[in-house]
Amino acid sequence: KLGVAQDVLAEVDRSRDAGELPDEERALEDRPDDDDEWRSLVSALQDQLDRAVTNAFSGPFFLAAALSLCALVPLAFVRRRVA
Repeated sequence: KLGVAQDVLAEVDRSRDAGELPDEERALEDRPDDDDEWRSLVSALQDQLDRAVTNAFSGPFFLAAALSLCALVPLAFVRRRVA
C-alpha cells in the first residue's frame, strides 16, 4: 500500500507542476490489470480524486454564480426607470 501511495503522490505532484488533473492510471500502470481487486482499488482512487477536485472547485463556482447574480441587480433598476 505504501508503494501505491508513493506512486499516486508522485503523479499528483507531477500533475500539479504541469497544471493538469492527476492521472491515476499513469501512476498505477506498472500494476496487474487483470486483478479484480486491483481494478476496484483504481476505481475507488479515481472516485476520491474526482471528489477532491469537485470539492476544490465548488466554493469558487458558487461565488462566481453569486457575483453574476449581483451584477444583474443594477440592470433591473435601470430597466424599471426606462419603462
